[in-house]
Amino acid sequence: MALLIISSLIFTLAAIARPLLYFSLIGLIFFINQLISGYVGSTFLSSVVGISSFFACIYFLFSKGKLDLNPIFILFFSLSFYLYAISQSEGFLIDIFSVIIASGLFLPIFLIPYIFFVEEDIKKEQIDSYIKVFLGSVLLFGYLALIGINLFDFPLRPSVLGLGLQLPNPSLFILCLLYVYASNSLGRTRFWLLALSFPLLFFQGHTSITLALFVTLIFFGIHFYNVIKILPKTIILIFSYLLFLLLLLNLEPLNSFLSQYADNFSSRTLQNIFRYRYLEGNIFGYGFISNDSGISNLIKFYSLSRYDSTMYTIDDGYVNIAIIFGPYIGSLFLTVMLWIIISFDFRARINKLLVCYLFSLFFVNFTLSVFTFLGGLFSIALTFLIFLKNDTKDNRPLTN
Repeated sequence: MALLIISSLIFTLAAIARPLLYFSLIGLIFFINQLISGYVGSTFLSSVVGISSFFACIYFLFSKGKLDLNPIFILFFSLSFYLYAISQSEGFLIDIFSVIIASGLFLPIFLIPYIFFVEEDIKKEQIDSYIKVFLGSVLLFGYLALIGINLFDFPLRPSVLGLGLQLPNPSLFILCLLYVYASNSLGRTRFWLLALSFPLLFFQGHTSITLALFVTLIFFGIHFYNVIKILPKTIILIFSYLLFLLLLLNLEPLNSFLSQYADNFSSRTLQNIFRYRYLEGNIFGYGFISNDSGISNLIKFYSLSRYDSTMYTIDDGYVNIAIIFGPYIGSLFLTVMLWIIISFDFRARINKLLVCYLFSLFFVNFTLSVFTFLGGLFSIALTFLIFLKNDTKDNRPLTN
């Protein structure tokens, strides 16, 4: 408890006073996660980021002068879904502290409104530097790990070229790669980062990385972002809600169908059987499941491996959303997230590419939970920051 308070306080001070330092601390978490998660747990690290971003938002809400509606609305959006999940949690009226600790995986949702509060304090050159340092660090320590000098204990796993490794935050790696590709402000560094990143794509063990890059480039090539300009946003959002709802209500048959064409889905379908059974019994979600809850104890008793020892799973984002919110509220959560995405200005070339990246995350969410875990939420928040720095002041999201 004391460690959580101290760590959250340090991160909160950084979030308020030095946003770039705060981003750097979060980036460091992705590297050291394997080294220290056995001592404090991944949920602890996620909680620290979530708590600090929330209190930073509250600080800026009352300390800054005139604010537009964007940060206020998005903070309300984040807080509403968070409190809904709290209210659905088993025993939240009896042991609210345990439920809040269990909510750590989703707490980084407050990184999204935080970005809107601090974007004017961050320069584009600082984003360039952050992207270069993070991507350069992944390349350096990734290649060292491949030759046997695994300083950050990256997990080894199969890849296209044989033995590969799991990179820190795969969604952020792809974001950095796309940013470097589309940016014209990185000079000669741009060539070397791209040249060294391409081989590493084949030595990493995340199918989601390949999927994200593949879908992003397809969407960008067919100018998929023009759909936002052609169709009314209301039509897009209504159709999207119905599509998300259909998906969340049919997770088991959908994954069974996909398992016929991909081994990954086949193994996950077996791992998720008990999750499907729980989802059938509760369409409003289970919220945040604490370690001391009856559900958690029952799952631990019958679990056979680490994949089925908890209700949550990082390998299937839609299952995770359905577990937390249920199909109906989960579909609303995804639709509001999409609303924020399509409300930006996409005239800049880099914004057009990166909105395709965000669209690709809805496909990646089948194999990697990007909307309910720190890695994905931070990548989304950073993409929003890039949008804002390339946006026009008279065409801001949600309020235009």
